[in-house]
Order: sequence, then C-alpha cells, then structure tokens
Amino acid sequence: MTSLPAGASLADFIHDRQASGRRVVTVSRSEMITHKGCQRRHYYEKVYGGRGIVKIKLDAPLATGGYVHVGLAELLKGHSATDAAWMATQLYMAECEARGMQVEKTEDMGQVVREQIGLTEAIIHLCARRTLPRLLEDYEVVDVEREEWFVLYEDSKLTIIMEARCDGLLRTRQTRKIGGAYSEKSFPVAAELTTGDLYVLSWKTASRWDSRAAKEAKVDMQGLSEAYAVELRVGEPVMGAQMCYFIKGQRKEYPQDSGQYIQSSPFVHAWMNGSGPTPQFAWTYTWDDPELVNDWGKPVGHRLGKGWRHCFIPDHMPVPEWIQMLDEGHVQPEAGDCLESQFVMPMPEARTPAQRFHWLRQAEAHALEIAASSAAIAGAQDQEDLEYLLDVVARQTERACNYPRACTFWELCWGGEDVENPITLYQIRDPNHPGDALIYGVEE
Repeated sequence: MTSLPAGASLADFIHDRQASGRRVVTVSRSEMITHKGCQRRHYYEKVYGGRGIVKIKLDAPLATGGYVHVGLAELLKGHSATDAAWMATQLYMAECEARGMQVEKTEDMGQVVREQIGLTEAIIHLCARRTLPRLLEDYEVVDVEREEWFVLYEDSKLTIIMEARCDGLLRTRQTRKIGGAYSEKSFPVAAELTTGDLYVLSWKTASRWDSRAAKEAKVDMQGLSEAYAVELRVGEPVMGAQMCYFIKGQRKEYPQDSGQYIQSSPFVHAWMNGSGPTPQFAWTYTWDDPELVNDWGKPVGHRLGKGWRHCFIPDHMPVPEWIQMLDEGHVQPEAGDCLESQFVMPMPEARTPAQRFHWLRQAEAHALEIAASSAAIAGAQDQEDLEYLLDVVARQTERACNYPRACTFWELCWGGEDVENPITLYQIRDPNHPGDALIYGVEE
C-alpha cells in the first residue's frame, strides 16, 4: 500500500495508528542506503539503545556537507550569500565547540575546523555566484526543504511510513503545450499551455567528479523516493531530479609522511609567491594548456615555477574575497576558470513509470525486512540472544570498514585498540525527520 492519507497531519496519523494497536515505524532513503551497505551499521545507527547512536565528535565530510546544505537552503529562500554563509558557519562552529571534530592524533583539531568552516563558506559563495543564477534561469523555486511523507506499507499490525525531505522543489520556467512541445521562454501564455514541469532539487557535495560519479547519478533513488512523495501531495507528476554537485576535494596527507591532512580544494588550499613587492596567488600547481597540444595530440602541461609555496587561504584573506578574485578571473587565468571546475549540474535525471513501479515494490519489501529485523533485535532476551540475532539479521558487511575512510562504528564493530570503553565515543542519535521524532517522543 502506498498512499498519502487525505487531510491527515503526520502527528494525527501516527497517533491514530498507534491508538489502533499498530506498530508504526518510519524509513527514509538514507536509512535504506545504510541498510543495503551494512546491516550492522544500520543497527548501530537506528536501533542501538532504542533509537540509534552517532559519534560524539563530528565527522568532517558529513558535517561539512550538512552545513553546506544549511547555507544553500538560505540562498534558495532569497537570503544573500553573506547572510547564508554566516548562518551556516556560526551553527557549524557552535557544534564544533560543543562536540569537537574527529581528527588524526597528529592533527590540530582547531586547524581542521578552520579548514572545514572555510570550505563551507566558499561553497555557499560559489553557489550564489555561479550555480544559483544558472538554476534560476531555468526554474522557479516552489518549496525549500519541505518534509514529505506517505504510507509505504500497512496491514492490521504494522504501518510503515516513508519520510523524505527535498532540498528544493523546482518548476521549469518554460511553459508546455498540451501536445508536449515546449515553447520559448517569451512565448505568450495561451489557453493550450500548461505550467512548467516539476523537478526535485538535490544538492550534493562530492570529493570528485568523474565518469563513475556520473553513472551513479543515473541510478540514484532520490529522483524516485522524494519525487513520489511530492507527487502524492501535489497531485501532479514530478519529472525527475535536478542534481547539483559541489566538488570539495579529498582529504590527503600533506606533506607526505607528515601525519597532517588537508582538504585538496583550491577554495582553502592554494599557492602563493611572496618574492615580489606584493604576493601573487595561484589556485593550481599544474594545469593543461587549453590551446597547445604535443606531438601525441595531448594538451601541453604546465606547472608553477620556483618561489611558489603552498598556502592556507584563510591565513591571508577572507574566504569570500578569495572566491570573488577567482570569480572575476584575477587569479591564474591561464589555468582556466577555477569556479567552473568546482561544481557540476548534469542534465535532470528523468524517471519512468516502470522505474517507479519497480522501486516502490522493492522499497516496500526492503522496509518490511528492516522492520522485521529491528523488531527481532529489540526483542532479544539477553546479551547472548542479542549477539545471535545480530549475527543472523544484522550481519557485518566487511566491505567498506576502512575505505575510503574508517566507518564511524569501527570501534564498536571491531574494537578500538586504544579505547578502553568504545561506547563512550558515542551519543544518542537525534531523529532526522518529524515522524521519526514523534515515534521516539522527541521534541524537534
């Protein structure tokens, strides 16, 4: 059963189903992805201790991605880049001060926090200067981070609610003839024209963009899970997902064998030559010539000469000033447009009715599997019974425990070599969606 109960608020619906004696559970796209990847991780993240746990210290990639989303949502609401970046970075800094950040023993946590705050601010300003104007040429913003939900499955004993939160809901500015042909943007409104098509917006931060990432985007279920929830609410089809990727680079050891790691992004780490009367800056050490090719038909490569040293941008200027310099072409123009290389807006991914049908059937089966395993684990009689159930219904995948970085539950799964009591590294998880919070009695 997949439906959106008419006229019912989520809170009233959950209370009604609980009053009828049904068990009510919620699922989300991210939870399903976690469960597919590793059932044991899902147990720790959603079931352990009643509602799941997370690391006390922030994980830099996840935290930075989350606060970038905060700033981008403010941009969509019409706030300036300065205000959006200020809000996101102030909240980020406050959480860093409260929880700290997970870093290597050889790293300075304060420096890592400065780096991640600077990267967050840079991406928000990049979006305001390049990405958002381009997006608004083709779309108008209908909603920003609106919570969506629908009933994925229900019987006399169990109700499964799927929750979703789109980064944005967009409508194309082009009008559409009933016959299906699109007019020019300046085409006069006429009786045979309808409003533009709906698309869900998905902001994403990625360490890199390559052919593999492009192919993964084509099978991302976001264009199905979020789109279907919106369709049930608004009563019209959602054509697919418009994804926008911001490239934040990988964290790499630099210098080699130093035990120090940096975010390999030109937004926070660049190059400076201080030998002249005024310092010169460059955003990349090596680059290909856009016009010259060698005898093998490949672009001629270039690199910076003597006198150039690696530099941390926030030590030399405010990050917004650096982004402005890059945007206006004042920094190493011979190497190309830096900002243009730091985001990707692929063509919207359309989803067919057949894809939606198969996704719904698979999602229902998967949600039932998650609900059954969670109930079984919650009913464990003692520690021995719990360990047996974990081995049977929450198996360790052993496929991505340390790559591309250590799993957040490594210490619990395999034991921290230098941690006497690993559970002290974790705290109770905050619910991600309203229904999740209602079921656990948590006030948002």
